[in-house]
Amino acid sequence: MSSNIERIRYTMMHRRAIRAIIEVYVLDSDKEEMMKRYFNHDMDKVVMNLLNISFNDIKRIHRENNQHHYIVGKKYDRYDYMEMIIDWESSRYTKSDKPYNAKNTLIKYYSDIYGDVMPILREMGLDNNSDILDERVRRLIDYEIKDEDILHEIEEYINYRWKEII
Repeated sequence: MSSNIERIRYTMMHRRAIRAIIEVYVLDSDKEEMMKRYFNHDMDKVVMNLLNISFNDIKRIHRENNQHHYIVGKKYDRYDYMEMIIDWESSRYTKSDKPYNAKNTLIKYYSDIYGDVMPILREMGLDNNSDILDERVRRLIDYEIKDEDILHEIEEYINYRWKEII
């Protein structure tokens, strides 16, 4: 990816898939918490791209400061693991370089947390090896991102964060 706007579009598309995964797979009892997390999910990357921070610095800062990225030795709760699962599962809908479903991502890259994550995968109905994309999810993702959409999501994020501060 060459430009910041392309990286922002890439992130926004991924966020749309995150929202769709939440709608389809997250139990009603967990949706409120996961929607709160959705509003923050990867928006730091969008802001850092707007500030013209280098790609490598964005990646490092983001991974170090977000609980949906696994780092050995950090403590995670149920919702952190759930957000990881949603992140992994949604990637295959919008990122051609990340074709694995959540279960296969867990097995390939994060086997040391298998025992913590697998029960949540089962609960969400994502404990399978299928490579087939769920049509329910695909139908919920609007694959066309306009400049107005980007501006709207940034404004929504700022308003959400501002309410948390006040």
